[in-house]
Amino acid sequence: MEFKIKNNQLCLYNHNQCIIENIHCSLIHQEKEILNNDTHWMIEKQKDLSIAVSSNCKIVLKKENHGVKFQVSLTNTKQNFQNVSYFCAFKGLYHHSIKKCLINHFVYANDNMVNEMQSTLEVFTLLSGKQVMSADNVAFIDEKERNVLFGLVTFNEYFNTVYCSHDGTLQVHHHLEHHPVSLNETICSDWIYIGFYPDIPYHGLPQYAKIIAKNMNVNLTHKVPPVGYCTWYYYYSSISENTLNQNIDFIQNHTPFPIQYIQIDDGWQICWGQWEPNSKFTHFKQLVQEIKSKGYKPGLWFAPFGVDKNSYLFQHHQDWFVKQWESDEIYGIPSLDFSHPEVKKYIYDLFYTYAHEYGFCYFKLDIITSRLAPGRYYDPSFNTLKNLQEGFRIIKEAIGKDGEILACTCPLAPVAGFCDYMRISGDVFGTWESLVYIFNSTLKRYYLHQNLYITDADCLVIRKKENEDEECRLACVRNDDEIITYLTLLASNGGSIMLADKLQNLSSKQLQLIDKIFPNVSFSAIPMDLMESHLISKLDFKNINDIQVYILVNWEEKDKKFDLPMNNHHVYSFWDDQYEGIYQSTYSCVLQPHCCKVLQVSPVKPLSIIGSNATIRPIIKQKRNHQILKGSFIKNQEKQYIYSIYPLKPQKYLTKIRPHLYQIENKENQKYYQVEMSLPTSKLQK
Repeated sequence: MEFKIKNNQLCLYNHNQCIIENIHCSLIHQEKEILNNDTHWMIEKQKDLSIAVSSNCKIVLKKENHGVKFQVSLTNTKQNFQNVSYFCAFKGLYHHSIKKCLINHFVYANDNMVNEMQSTLEVFTLLSGKQVMSADNVAFIDEKERNVLFGLVTFNEYFNTVYCSHDGTLQVHHHLEHHPVSLNETICSDWIYIGFYPDIPYHGLPQYAKIIAKNMNVNLTHKVPPVGYCTWYYYYSSISENTLNQNIDFIQNHTPFPIQYIQIDDGWQICWGQWEPNSKFTHFKQLVQEIKSKGYKPGLWFAPFGVDKNSYLFQHHQDWFVKQWESDEIYGIPSLDFSHPEVKKYIYDLFYTYAHEYGFCYFKLDIITSRLAPGRYYDPSFNTLKNLQEGFRIIKEAIGKDGEILACTCPLAPVAGFCDYMRISGDVFGTWESLVYIFNSTLKRYYLHQNLYITDADCLVIRKKENEDEECRLACVRNDDEIITYLTLLASNGGSIMLADKLQNLSSKQLQLIDKIFPNVSFSAIPMDLMESHLISKLDFKNINDIQVYILVNWEEKDKKFDLPMNNHHVYSFWDDQYEGIYQSTYSCVLQPHCCKVLQVSPVKPLSIIGSNATIRPIIKQKRNHQILKGSFIKNQEKQYIYSIYPLKPQKYLTKIRPHLYQIENKENQKYYQVEMSLPTSKLQK
């Protein structure tokens, strides 16, 4: 792709076809353009770059995977502007009308508009005259059924709004937050991308995330999703050393789960901004050492971007906060100004102390979006996004290379490369409705996982009323079907799993249910109906070693029929622990409200493993050599199902269930096994 000039307009061409015409940019204040680019364009070519230049604008175009990226610089040649709302870094007309798009809604907080965990994602059908706005990107399908990704691939300059219209108008606005723009000052955009893909769910969004990771220099040092215990959803802030010790002892002695982290949430500190252990934690260092001595990694909750107004820090350091533009009053909800040298030192020393003197290695940074302020900073070049990144940079440096960061209620893209884990959903709470809310976001953000960070769909809370005691601060009212759906979808995210029940109050059956999500995998399921459904109801959980897993979910309040295409495949239903047979063309089922189905699907072969009851997404090694099949078990007491066109030779723990179908059990904690077919004499002679 390259720039060309057509009818005195700057256009983007792919070979000889115009893709986008009438490209331009401007500064905007209160919806009015106050400065436009000069329209007398010249095109330069430098190696792999195509550069459009006018007297006050420069647009650099560079090839990127499946498309191009471009960066825009606009120089103010008009006058001093004291207050600018937006930099329209790109506006152009795509060459076809747009019929459908997937957008990111905004969260509005403290005068900011950002894409964070509480933002929802929605598919729109664009009718004539319709325009939608999105944060960070938009994925769309045009009238020719082309699948297109349009949006930012760096997030280092400003927060943004992306616009998409039925007529093909595409725009990117950077939020200048009422910063002044001086005469002869040059404003530079982040890199903007447009790419073309065979489809959006399988190719478009995953590749787009990889492009962001490359351009943001993301290097995932922690690629294994954490499994741990978190205090929040049972106790809220009513925690103590005693509650921690009781739960740790039970986890260590009575659960089979691969828990690595013990995360102390809100309630350990005096108050926000006074990050010292309160009277319930009089032996804090000793507690941390005990956690480590038992083989766990200690984690700690902070809300470091803001403070309680009663804290010592707020009362004595008013100059440490972002200010109003016209006065020294603090802007909105108090937000620490990380461009201030004293704040830099304070936050570095704070996290260095808890990482290196106390011994914490996992830090949950929370309540961030609402504690960001688009005001005046100590460093005049700072804005909200730069303040966000600077805060994370300092904390990351303070805790060291072995420290791990979970970002929570935080803008999603700008901290890629600064954090290890990212909450991508709202809070889970205790109802079915909260599950609808969190998985509407989580299942559509699958493409961020293992590209920008490991994603976190919030804690796992499966308790019921009978599991709650006087210490419980959150009542849960989900039924058994809803809990199974919850477990399934959390597993399908492939990210962090933090248990947040009082585990000693759960029954053995409930603990066994939790065990069905382990061993957890590190990849996300792909939403098959991403561009067709408001709520994702079909998930492709990957084909590994000839076992493909599909997940079907009924979000509705009535029964729903599902169809899946097949081509001579076995179907094993995981939660039913039932072999459903061989399907030549279509598998159909009806799900009751709020229920799900996990299907392990495999091609029909003379001898093969077709399912396991061990875990939702089993990874089984199988190798066939003539009449012998070698397989691997996942865990003790597991049952696997084997299909064989000929009888299998009898052996210990192998049971014939029906013609051609066998069950083998792992009753001696084996890792591997093999079975052998009894071939007919005619086959043996051959």
